[in-house]
Amino acid sequence: MEKKESNKNIIRVSKKNEPELNVFYSNAYSENHILNNKIHHDWQFLENPYNDFPHKSILIIKDNQIKSHLGIQQVKIKIFNYEIKAAWHMSFFTLEEHRGKGFGEELILQEKNRFDITLVLNGSEGTKVIYEKNDGMYFGDLNRYIAILNKKRIEQFLEQEILLDEINDEEVDEEFTREVLLDETYENFWNEVKNRYPITVKREREYLLWRFIEHPLINYHFMVLREKEKIVGYAVIHFETNNNEIKAARIVDLIVLEEFEEKILNSIVNYCKPFVDFVDYYSTGSFHKENLLKTRFFIENRKIKFPSVFQPVDNSRSSKINFFFRLNGKIDEKDVFDLENWYIVKGDSDQDRIN
Repeated sequence: MEKKESNKNIIRVSKKNEPELNVFYSNAYSENHILNNKIHHDWQFLENPYNDFPHKSILIIKDNQIKSHLGIQQVKIKIFNYEIKAAWHMSFFTLEEHRGKGFGEELILQEKNRFDITLVLNGSEGTKVIYEKNDGMYFGDLNRYIAILNKKRIEQFLEQEILLDEINDEEVDEEFTREVLLDETYENFWNEVKNRYPITVKREREYLLWRFIEHPLINYHFMVLREKEKIVGYAVIHFETNNNEIKAARIVDLIVLEEFEEKILNSIVNYCKPFVDFVDYYSTGSFHKENLLKTRFFIENRKIKFPSVFQPVDNSRSSKINFFFRLNGKIDEKDVFDLENWYIVKGDSDQDRIN
């Protein structure tokens, strides 16, 4: 059995490490990988309003060169009636020649005393093994819901007949509008709706502005549903239309008061139908399920595989997104281990980005 090396060279990234990071990303991925895009990199790891690292929220192991890398996205998690300090682990990679030495596990556990919980969305098998070895909880894959808006185009792309029907045209609700500021009334809405979602990322205004509305690279449509000028729900939509093969709208976040759930889902479909062939939405548990099925969404199955990667379109890639987490010994709440209490969506962590 290979002996693991005890490593003392874990450091938090500083400005002087930036050139080394570019070399590491090029070796680990490619020169054109999104992590080599300075705008994205600064947004993800520096400009996050919760980032309290001295510079970027990245840990590395290095001596003469970077051997292993772990990105961290700090968030607040609402867990029932209180909030905790949390971090998504992402962009986790060890160069092949340095694997099997325990570097990855050391990185994952390095900041455990600073966060009540760490989480992973779409982690590798190796990351899952490390988490489970250290008392992590694996919840499997998120549900992927799909609505067909242009059946003919989808059949041409997939080269197969689809027995499901497409959703018919309806007028767009005048109270369902795109917003680019998100005024102070939003906090009133969040305080009213948050108990629908027992455990989820705390969606305060500052977070939403950073994550979606002011994103420097992705043109998110932050859609708000109002009833008598009062916010009753919102949806964040990412249009994937920069190709000639198949076009999609991704619902990457959705928060709504229960009595307006069906209305906002219909509004989303009507808003997207002129521009795309299908709509998809990932989430944990059974949140919104009844009305998703009622509005003719269906859960993706093995018989019909829709692309989930669009730049370029690649239907050979897996459409699965898994979810797991690790408590750091500060939460005495057994209901945290019930998947039905968790509301996690594609817009969490780094699962919605330019490929």
